[in-house]
Amino acid sequence: MERPDALARLRNAIISDGSGPSTALTALEGMGGIGKTILAQALCHDEVVQQAFPDGVIWITAGRESAYDLVIRMREVGKAFRDDLAGYDTQLGCINRYRTVMRDKAALIVVDDVWRSGDVEPFRAESLRSRLLFTTRDASIAAAVGAEEHIADLLTVEQSRDLLARWCALTPEDLPPEAADLIRECGRLPLALAMIGAMLRGRPSAYWKHVGNLLRRADLAKIRAQFPDYPHTDLLRAIQVSAEALDPKARQRYLALAVLLEDMPIPPAIQQTLWGVDEWEALETAEQFVSLSLAQRDAETGSIRLHDLQLDYVRAQYPDREALDLIHGALWLSSHVVEKDPGQFASQMVGRLLPHQELPAVQQFTHSLIKAAPPRGSSRCTPRSTRRGRRCSARWLVTLGR
Repeated sequence: MERPDALARLRNAIISDGSGPSTALTALEGMGGIGKTILAQALCHDEVVQQAFPDGVIWITAGRESAYDLVIRMREVGKAFRDDLAGYDTQLGCINRYRTVMRDKAALIVVDDVWRSGDVEPFRAESLRSRLLFTTRDASIAAAVGAEEHIADLLTVEQSRDLLARWCALTPEDLPPEAADLIRECGRLPLALAMIGAMLRGRPSAYWKHVGNLLRRADLAKIRAQFPDYPHTDLLRAIQVSAEALDPKARQRYLALAVLLEDMPIPPAIQQTLWGVDEWEALETAEQFVSLSLAQRDAETGSIRLHDLQLDYVRAQYPDREALDLIHGALWLSSHVVEKDPGQFASQMVGRLLPHQELPAVQQFTHSLIKAAPPRGSSRCTPRSTRRGRRCSARWLVTLGR
């Protein structure tokens, strides 16, 4: 959904002159689910921004659970600038090399989903023509690194109606009177509106009132207990209502995604193994989640992924937190292998979790993987290549994930 006014304000904040020789810093702040990442992505593809930064636009994802260390990230930045990678062997070497290269560059560096000031510091450099933008939920980080604050606004009521109508496959004029109530219950948050709108697609008008009642009756005490650090319950209520509306089999498969890492793409091979289904049933289930805005799809690879808060929700439903932490640790250690060959997901996880078979939840998880994993070399295990960068109007837009 285009937000020209919000994009123009962010563009002006980025392109405005810096106050000194150091790269000007801007923090794009806002609550989870408000659309910070989408707005920052729109900025990267904006023609005016690309012309202002002819040496490139580089996107780096930080997050809470990065599987990539600083050296890997910095080497990718060096590749984008076609720099000699010989000096990118240690963290200090990478930072020094990066700062040397940046001195005469006019580039925009974007660090998405920052949780610690340490995620920003390595990318600071003395460069008059470059800018550094980062997105974060934590307003204190801007002060810690001396960044200018730019607040991501909620959708307007009109934009909220437009977004809700799109997901309902209606026009804004055809929305029933109950739409105003649902927009209030969703707090004008894009992700909440998308999920609720998807639930209502093709439903009779009487169902709209029912969904409004579901949102109001959501177990706020349970939500606050599960998410004590997230003060905005509107989005969490929408996730809860959307997930609980799934049929039992689909809901079980959705909750099974709790074992994955934050922002981790979930390719078809992993979907099939996690859910114990064939290629076509996995495709059907994934499509259901995407159509309900419970996941997003990468059209090129067939992978899906969850928003951070959706992943937080499914993790909160996992029955054994100790086992889940062990599973996450094993996947983090295996991420470099699984990224290249998703068909090795089961073997990597089973092997790394062997020392923890005394935990029933771990044992149950590994047994389900053994049962579902296809034989090595089958079509279900065929790894799909991922594209780490793309040409953008003859300029580099390099995306560095986790």
